[in-house]
Parts: sequence; structure tokens; C-alpha cells
Amino acid sequence: MFFRRLSFTIALGIAFYIGLFTIHKMFPYIGVGSEIVTYEKLHFINTESIFPPNAKRRLVILGDSRVLSGFIPALFDELSRGTIYSYNLALPDYQMFIPLMGNLINKGQIPTDIFITIPWKELPKKNPLVFIDNDNEIIKKLVPFRHLICNLFIFGYR
Repeated sequence: MFFRRLSFTIALGIAFYIGLFTIHKMFPYIGVGSEIVTYEKLHFINTESIFPPNAKRRLVILGDSRVLSGFIPALFDELSRGTIYSYNLALPDYQMFIPLMGNLINKGQIPTDIFITIPWKELPKKNPLVFIDNDNEIIKKLVPFRHLICNLFIFGYR
């Protein structure tokens, strides 16, 4: 009786897994949008050429989702009057640009210009339970005169 229920449960689990896997393969664009965009873009730059062979100036712009939605290569190329061919390689929540550039270089798609946009990090909100949350602040509080001797020698030398 136990083995019959166990085998039925395992068969049901396998059928459920196969059903979900089939749906996943039939509808590849059902999922988290940022993951789909990242996968498709990485797949495209690894399999296709992003620049035409006759492009003299090739611009790649790298950044996060704000750049992805804000930079329009076709409009940029039109405004440059055909002097630059650009490609928006920005990816949502992705800042590992060196491997991307390595892939482009290995494929022979070497850009002449690279524009990297990295947003400023916002400072964390002050925690009232933490008095000093920065190493530089700790050093300034504990040893405020740490540059005094060096500064005196520089002052005396000048």
C-alpha cells in the first residue's frame, strides 16, 4: 500500500514537472522581464553582429535599465548623420561590463567608442543606533591630527 502511494506521488510529481517544463518551453517570454531582456541581449551579442562591417565609428553604451530605456540608437545614429553606428548594450541590474566587452572583441565587433553610465550610489539613511557608520569618519573622530606632522613638514619645506 505504501509503495503504491509513493509511486503514485512520484508519478504525479514527474507529470507536474513535465507539464510545467513544456509550458516553459512553449512560452519562453513568460517570466521576469529583466531576466528575459538580459538573456536575449546576451544571446544576441554572442550570436549576431551588432555593427555593420563598413561602420567607421562604432559606439557601445553600457548601463542599467534607465539607459536601456533612455538611449535610442536609431535616433542617435540619425542625429549623427550616419557618422556613428551605435548599439545600446545596457542591461537591467547588470554592471559586469568587462566580460561583455571581451565577448565583442573576441567576435571582432570592436567598438571605437565606449560610453559607460554607472549611477551614483545613494547614501544609506542614517541609523540612530549607529553613531559612526563610515571608516573615514571613525578615523577623523579618533585621530583628527593624523595629517599634522606631514602637513608641518610640507609647510616648513615650502
